[in-house]
This record gives sequence, structure tokens and C-alpha cells, in this order.
Amino acid sequence: MKKKFITSKGSIELEYNVLFIKNRKVYFQETGFARITWNGLPVVLLILVFFMSYEPFRFYTHLVLYGIWTIDRLPSLYKLIFKTSFSKRIPLENIAAVEVKEDANGLETQVLLFLKNKRVRTVTFRKLENQYEAFLSNLPLQSSIVGLA
Repeated sequence: MKKKFITSKGSIELEYNVLFIKNRKVYFQETGFARITWNGLPVVLLILVFFMSYEPFRFYTHLVLYGIWTIDRLPSLYKLIFKTSFSKRIPLENIAAVEVKEDANGLETQVLLFLKNKRVRTVTFRKLENQYEAFLSNLPLQSSIVGLA
């Protein structure tokens, strides 16, 4: 049996104990490739500056500036590469826990799906449509692994 839920960027279909996440239109800035490239750029620039021959003042200035930028971007790069799930197909047995978060404006609600491989998939629902409540009620998960916050 196929059930469909509307999200803010597309839809989620629950079919045969598998979630299919379908986005209508994904802008390039929102893709995983673009986010990893933007956060990984300072690391590449730091390596390039280190191996290029500049005059000493310019070399150390660039090294310090790109070093600070790299240190600023490393936590988000780690989160993107190792903690975020980009999967469009998630079997229900791979979901370890579910958490519900509301945004500061009160317009959207994020449902965080914590997977068994320690990654997190975020699905955003519009609050006015109340689709997240129907989505959570149709998840056939055991109550011991569902944590609603």
C-alpha cells in the first residue's frame, strides 16, 4: 500500500516499508556536491598556498587567512561527509529514532530520521498542512525506538 506525504520541497512516499524521498526541484546550492565543495574549498586553497612559492610575507599571510577559514569550515565539512544522509530511499528497518523540531518562525517542522549507520536525514514539512503528524503516525516503528522531542 502506497501512502504519500507532502513536504516543503517535494513528497515522501511510504511503500512496502521503504521511504522514497522525492524532491520537486533542487537548486544547485542545496545539493550535497555544492555544499561539500564550498566547505572543502579552504582546505584545497590551504594546500595550494603551502606548496606555491610566494614571497615570505604573502605566503604567511595567505597561510594564516586560509588556515582560519579552514578551521572555521572543518566542523561543517565533517558533518556533511560523515553525519548527513543524502539517501532518497530509506528502508524503515534502518531508522533508529525519530525527532521532531520546529523552526524559529513556526512555519516549518523538521523531522530528523536517525539511521542505524549513525547518519541523520532531515525532512522538512510545512506546519500548516500538518503532514508531519500523519507521516509520524504512519511510521510502523516500535515505540521503543521512536523518540519524539
